[in-house]
Amino acid sequence: PGQIFEVKPGQTIDLSVNLVAPSAPGRYRGYWMLQNAAGVKFGIGAQANVAFWVDINVTGSGDTRGHTVKHPSTTQITGDVPNPSTPGQSVAIGVQVTGSGATPTGTVTISGADVNCTITLAAGSNSGNCNIVFNTTGSKTITATYSGDANYAPSSATKAHSVVLGPSTITITAHTPDPSVVGQSVTVSVTVSGAGATPTGTVAITGADINCNITLAGGSGSCNIVFNTVGAKTITATYGGDMNYSSSTASVGHTVNPGTTITTITSDLPDPSATGAVVTITVVVSGAGTTPTGTVTIAFDGPDAVSDGPTNPCSFGITLIGGTGYCEAPFTANGTYTITATYSGDANYHGSTDDETHWVRN
Repeated sequence: PGQIFEVKPGQTIDLSVNLVAPSAPGRYRGYWMLQNAAGVKFGIGAQANVAFWVDINVTGSGDTRGHTVKHPSTTQITGDVPNPSTPGQSVAIGVQVTGSGATPTGTVTISGADVNCTITLAAGSNSGNCNIVFNTTGSKTITATYSGDANYAPSSATKAHSVVLGPSTITITAHTPDPSVVGQSVTVSVTVSGAGATPTGTVAITGADINCNITLAGGSGSCNIVFNTVGAKTITATYGGDMNYSSSTASVGHTVNPGTTITTITSDLPDPSATGAVVTITVVVSGAGTTPTGTVTIAFDGPDAVSDGPTNPCSFGITLIGGTGYCEAPFTANGTYTITATYSGDANYHGSTDDETHWVRN
């Protein structure tokens, strides 16, 4: 600058100009004119009126070691919807990458979730989105990492995200056998599901006379209940929830039919008895559920009509108390008798019978 050179016609001279490249990548052109001592500008062309030019393609500025130094980029997480989310729910992540020149290209990796994703910045756009999934509750940190490109260095951004309790669904998959009978063991099976991690915890089974609790393994489990009375029942399964899921319930109808009983003549004393002696006959009726109620009738088959007749006190029947009862009967002739006890049943049980041999001797 400030130097004056005299150039004669036909003579050539080398001129140099120091240029500073623009800070943003792109294609640029610079124009110049020469000026004589009289201040008249001239350039090239037939009339010397066309400016000189220099084309510059800026892809990055060089450092003193000749390495390419990329321009800084800024990555932003523009959205995480919904926030808070629940386990297993899809969360839409939006990002934007900016720089001082050309539109950034490349990819942005989203991490911090159980199911992550990668965004490829669309041509001509510095933004994008993808979906991630968290399987557990808690305070989370989402990280967006821009890979950089030919013009920009990598950059990253973080954002806090909250995952709260999600809904659970409990299903009673079986209650076997159905129908059951009074006192029978019924196996109840359940499955608890959620959109994220497998639910854990316990399920309470209610509605029976003997209920049970299930500790889930892999989201499922089973236990046994017992009904002591007949009728239409309702089995209810209640899941208590865990650190990821809220509680839930399910119900199913179940039928209980009358059960079987066992009638037993436990004693006929004295045996053998003497002719005309009074014999005490004791019976017990048992069932798998509630205690049987009702009456037991006693019949005799033997050598005399008195013992098997309508005047025999035992012919009026025994009223059960706590499932047991007794009566007293005379035997008037020597010989062998068959005592038959017949239980008539009740609302919960079918009837049953038992036989016992009795001897009468002088």
